[in-house]
Amino acid sequence: MPFANFVPFQDGLMAGEAVYFDLATLCEQAGIPLDRIRAAAAARRAGTAAATE
Repeated sequence: MPFANFVPFQDGLMAGEAVYFDLATLCEQAGIPLDRIRAAAAARRAGTAAATE
């Protein structure tokens, strides 16, 4: 699966990491319905937002 990995360096050391990929492709390859993942992510965001207010 194609992806991009960005790693900033500071003073010769890894200072972070960000990985980007296409969620729809991942779900298709894994046989998981994309709508199910999106619904779970929305529920998690809603729960996190409620917990921090």
